[in-house]
Amino acid sequence: MKQTHQEFMESRALRSAQHIVDTGESLREAAIALKINKSTIHEDIHKRVKKVNYSLYKEVMKVLNHNGIIWHKRGGDATARMFKKLKERDRVRFNPKWNVVQSIMKGLEASGGYCPCVTTHNKDTICPCREMKSENICKCGLFILEEKGEV
Repeated sequence: MKQTHQEFMESRALRSAQHIVDTGESLREAAIALKINKSTIHEDIHKRVKKVNYSLYKEVMKVLNHNGIIWHKRGGDATARMFKKLKERDRVRFNPKWNVVQSIMKGLEASGGYCPCVTTHNKDTICPCREMKSENICKCGLFILEEKGEV
């Protein structure tokens, strides 16, 4: 029996999501590996997977939230090390609201890696900023503390 167009799209979406969960890859890496447009995978996950298999959607969002800043072009390895240190020391994690994270990431890209909620650009305002590193205060909302669940 031939698959309908909707069944094909749902199948593709579930395959893409499962691939990300299994490999821990970013959207970009998964798009390359699966030979699917990055925008298609993004739409599949946020529209189709969320609707068809919510538990898989939550799993894939954990991976994508984790990868969100690690792969940022300016942050790279230094941000990954800093995030790991913050997470181990203070139980810091990314904001679970993916749209908030995406918006802040766009601000970080536009500002060259500086915290988008400040106008001063210096070494203390490169994300994660001095306040986040020393006091666990993230005014942007990119990071939250696990214990308190607040920004």
